[in-house]
Amino acid sequence: MKKLFLLTLLAGFCYLANAQSTNYKPFKFDLDFGYAQPSSNLDLKGGFSFDLEPQFRLSNELALGFRIEGAAMPFPDDGSGNTTIFAQGSYALTANYYLSNGVFRPFIGAGAGYYLDETVVSGNGSTYDYGSTSLGDGKVGFFPRIGFEAGHFRLSATYNIIGDERNYATFTLGFFIGGGRK
Repeated sequence: MKKLFLLTLLAGFCYLANAQSTNYKPFKFDLDFGYAQPSSNLDLKGGFSFDLEPQFRLSNELALGFRIEGAAMPFPDDGSGNTTIFAQGSYALTANYYLSNGVFRPFIGAGAGYYLDETVVSGNGSTYDYGSTSLGDGKVGFFPRIGFEAGHFRLSATYNIIGDERNYATFTLGFFIGGGRK
């Protein structure tokens, strides 16, 4: 029984050691900026998004990460002169699967995490009263995404599925630090 346990343990370590031998550096950090498009009945306009995502490569094809994203989308002008912004933030675990190992690397990915939202009202030009109202408690959501990396540049499209009229798509362009070829 001890021999079977040791053999299984050795096989597991060999598998992990093989998974760690990649053509790419194991750690990378993505920084993306882009456009956020709501798909809701809240009459929001398109806005701005950003995300930070450290990732660890398990192999040439698979990277796991943790995404911190923010998106800000304005409401249409209501005639009061105040600017109202809907802000959505998320913290999510991610996985990307790379379809090639060349300079041009298309990928598909997914993630799941916790989404928070706020509505921020700012001033009308002469006075600046900042306030915020939460539309509800945070919710668990998920997202599929596609994109590609070329060199250290990255382009991706993500659809965030949260429910309750809070779904939105992001189209981002960015770069990553680390994670290049060894």
